[in-house]
Amino acid sequence: MDKPIMFLVIPAFNEEEVLEASIKILNNKLSHMIECGVVGKESGMVFVDDGSTDSTWEILTKCFNERYATPLPTNMESYLDSSLESSFTPPLIIS
Repeated sequence: MDKPIMFLVIPAFNEEEVLEASIKILNNKLSHMIECGVVGKESGMVFVDDGSTDSTWEILTKCFNERYATPLPTNMESYLDSSLESSFTPPLIIS
């Protein structure tokens, strides 16, 4: 039987003080669930940044770029433009 696919939807509004630690904790938990076969390897996380005025977006893009070879654009408009031109479908970080 196929394992369920789970996506965590995480709001991130002005979270610069705790964001990197939160990403690490959530990523470790999700990785453990995948390794134990609780959820499928296609599972992931979706961060929603609804206009933070601190460095939340920069931290999200830094963490994303450290994990994936394809850099994430600095704003949503360029992200959507590049996604349409590419077959690469990264986990979403929504601003």
